[in-house]
Amino acid sequence: MISVNLLPTEERTEDRQVISVPRKKFVLPLAAVLAVLVPLGALYMIQQIKIQNLKSDIMIAEQETARLKPQINKINQLIQKREELNLRLNLIRDLNRARTAPVKLLDELSLQVPEYLWLTKVGMAGSAVQVEGITFSNLVIADLMSRLERTDLYSEIDLTKAERRLLGSEKVIHFIITANGK
Repeated sequence: MISVNLLPTEERTEDRQVISVPRKKFVLPLAAVLAVLVPLGALYMIQQIKIQNLKSDIMIAEQETARLKPQINKINQLIQKREELNLRLNLIRDLNRARTAPVKLLDELSLQVPEYLWLTKVGMAGSAVQVEGITFSNLVIADLMSRLERTDLYSEIDLTKAERRLLGSEKVIHFIITANGK
């Protein structure tokens, strides 16, 4: 059968326009949503792959740590023993230094004693040194003090007492000098 449309052309409806207008309104938002979702999906997949790779790396590292645990424990024990040994060696070194310091101070004092001066008592408390002695003149005491000041081992040299006394029939000066050893 043949069909003929007898309506004037002004009153005819075009089916194509009705179908194409809703397509344009539907395709544009769909394209925008796809333009956002596709990259996000790809990014999500990439991140999931990275997470899986990192988890497998962690498992491998944990297995390696478990395998090497005995060696790690031995190394830690050796480090602890070495630290204890170093502590002991430092203590011995400090004791040796503390042992030789008084000897050096007394040796230097004996080298600096001028003629006609006699030491009667030498005392040490820590790094403080107290020297008692007798002589015939104040100048000899001053000479001893200036000699001690020139050494590198003594500092803050001070005459704390100087008094005249009789020793038998001789007049002498009894003195006390204090100093700090370095």
